[in-house]
Amino acid sequence: MNLLLSMLSEDGSAASVSTMRVAVLLVVLLVLAPRIVTAIKTGQMPTLSAEEMGLVLGALGIKAYQRGKESTPADAPAATQPQPK
Repeated sequence: MNLLLSMLSEDGSAASVSTMRVAVLLVVLLVLAPRIVTAIKTGQMPTLSAEEMGLVLGALGIKAYQRGKESTPADAPAATQPQPK
């Protein structure tokens, strides 16, 4: 349980769980878990509809966008400036 909580937190501690990570996990599980169960039972890979694919990719894309916006300038690579001659 502590491993799951530490994966869902921003800083690695189980004390502060990220709501966005929980939401993304729920979307991915609710869309993909039934497909995985069906694939195991039938032995065939079920297809995803465009709406389901958009939902999963949208949730992951929004999380990536949020992470990019929350990163500090120290995390970003330094811009190179031309050296004066």
